[in-house]
Amino acid sequence: MTTAQDVLALARAEIGAPGSVESPLGSNSGTKYHAWYGGVQGYQWCAIFQSWLFRDFGFRSYYTGDWINWGVRNGLMVLAPQPGAICVMDRYPYLEQGGISDHVGIIESVNGAARTMTLIEGNYNDRVARVTRPLDGSTKYYFILPRYSQAQPKTQEAEVSTQSSAGRVTSFPGIYYIGIMDGRPWDVWAKAQNPTPNPISARVVAVTNDVPRDPKTVAIGPNQIVQVQVGKEMGCKGNTLVTIEPSVPAVCTFDHRPTG
Repeated sequence: MTTAQDVLALARAEIGAPGSVESPLGSNSGTKYHAWYGGVQGYQWCAIFQSWLFRDFGFRSYYTGDWINWGVRNGLMVLAPQPGAICVMDRYPYLEQGGISDHVGIIESVNGAARTMTLIEGNYNDRVARVTRPLDGSTKYYFILPRYSQAQPKTQEAEVSTQSSAGRVTSFPGIYYIGIMDGRPWDVWAKAQNPTPNPISARVVAVTNDVPRDPKTVAIGPNQIVQVQVGKEMGCKGNTLVTIEPSVPAVCTFDHRPTG
């Protein structure tokens, strides 16, 4: 059984370890985590490092917002920081271009009296490092506590990331990156399936880099599925919060994938 202390020990051992520093510095390339992730280079790698640490948990991503999605979908979100929790950060919520999330680390310890937490993070000053951050201030934090007792060896994931509501819902949110990753354009498709013999509608709401877009409403025929390509059809680019709101409870799905 994998424990929080097991993962934290693994993270501590990477501080100063061979392959834990960018080469060359400032390139977002050249670490052993890039190589493990399939050789992807030139992309900010804090989430890749978390994927490397949590490789036995059945999930990986090089986009910080996907870790929030994973936490929400699996009921792993917690309100307070604690050792072993994943901490996703929005360090620039006051900037339009700040987006929804931009960095991630694993919490090593919390100092309640000083109102600080210490994390181990990839891609901090071009390396794996121990960082102490204030709990009070402008940064928004999202905390995800993995189910350590259920960790299992993972298999390689497909390029398409699919999130489904599993059951019928009236609101289904997700956070995705729309734009260029690894030199390829990525988009997200919001889908709703009409479970009734009557026409219904679905409203797709998007906030990209903290800027609301005009909602898009689509009609869905009886027992049909309708999708909206959010970036292309709604003008979204960057970190994007998307919510599907069907007019009756319906099964909703997001597909996040390259467009070409």
